[in-house]
Amino acid sequence: MKIIFNNDNRIFTLFCLLNKIGYDSENNSAMHPLRQKIRRELSASKNNLPNFEALFRKYHQSQILEAFLHFSEFPEFILKTEKWQTTLPKIQFLKAVPEIRNFYSKNNIANLYKNSQSIYNKKIKAIKQSVQDDIKKTFSFFQIKTSVKQIVLIPNFLDAYWRGYGPSINDLQYIIFGHCKTLDKFKFLIRHEFLHGLINPRIDRRIIIIANKLRRQMLLSENFKKQSYQQKQIIINEYIVRGLNLIYIENNYKKNIKELIAKEKQKGFILIKSAIKEIKKFK
Repeated sequence: MKIIFNNDNRIFTLFCLLNKIGYDSENNSAMHPLRQKIRRELSASKNNLPNFEALFRKYHQSQILEAFLHFSEFPEFILKTEKWQTTLPKIQFLKAVPEIRNFYSKNNIANLYKNSQSIYNKKIKAIKQSVQDDIKKTFSFFQIKTSVKQIVLIPNFLDAYWRGYGPSINDLQYIIFGHCKTLDKFKFLIRHEFLHGLINPRIDRRIIIIANKLRRQMLLSENFKKQSYQQKQIIINEYIVRGLNLIYIENNYKKNIKELIAKEKQKGFILIKSAIKEIKKFK
């Protein structure tokens, strides 16, 4: 499995768009300086983006991001894969494509992207070897079957701190990661998204068994019963990923994870201990 770092003008352009039209979510006390700068640069521009804004109102940014990854990089931004591998309807996204291309050219995103490269490259240089080693170690530790041939890691400081995405398109897994304040937090976030890419396709029989056992336990919850099938699967995947990540930390850092389990429960993952227990049966 090949692991590379890459700056990507599709992700940069997407988050320029999102920040421009009202994506203000942040986990830190302040946005990353690059994000603040880009928002200032774009604040005076006026853009006609009715179709893209409709997508933003209806779909999560992760779904829009997956759609972007089906296209080539800018300035062409043309559909490059036959199979549409996201829940966002293709026809709705295609309506927004002319607006997206126009936004890219009208706001000179190419120049903004070029001027941001030194910030991204400096961070990549600082974390690259340690992150690559951690991914290899994680894959070796869990031995989960996967069809992924290459992992592409893309830094994205125009999003909230500690936020990431791990979509797979064909045999590529992308890991898009926001800024973190320490190397360990970068590794934790990237490992989390890497594990999402491994378990979401549900290729490994062990993952299917664990998911079914968790589903039976969670059906006791009235709130869980009300969720759609897709929402239930997202919740179960999240439990498995968080459980795997804590097991990895416990074994490879020789760290007591009681405090981390308590933090997960505070976030609403009250069955995290059950998830860990079920996962450990297969290790």
